Amino acid sequence: MNISNKTILITGGGSGIGYEIARQLSEKGNNIIIVGRTAGKLAEAAASLQNTTAITVDVNSEQDVTNLVKQISERFPSLSVLINNAGRAFMYTHSEASDSFEKAKQEMETNYFA
Repeated sequence: MNISNKTILITGGGSGIGYEIARQLSEKGNNIIIVGRTAGKLAEAAASLQNTTAITVDVNSEQDVTNLVKQISERFPSLSVLINNAGRAFMYTHSEASDSFEKAKQEMETNYFA
């Protein structure tokens, strides 16, 4: 598979595995779009990579995703690849955390439904 000179969108691209994927793909001459919830982290990541654009998006927000689709359609009509990397994990036990149901719900919304 030729993975150069493509436009690639990576959710959760501001840190961790998403950032490393973005780094490796940007080094192959791709146009990278990283998205995530934390604007500062995204800006820092994009500044350290070649050919990378950062867009702040919460993939759990229907409005944010609708706006992202519009932006991508207008600014990056040649989008070739989507890497759906966003994910969440909380450390807790159901008996100790009063908000454990909410945390579990957030994990499911991000990891499975977004």
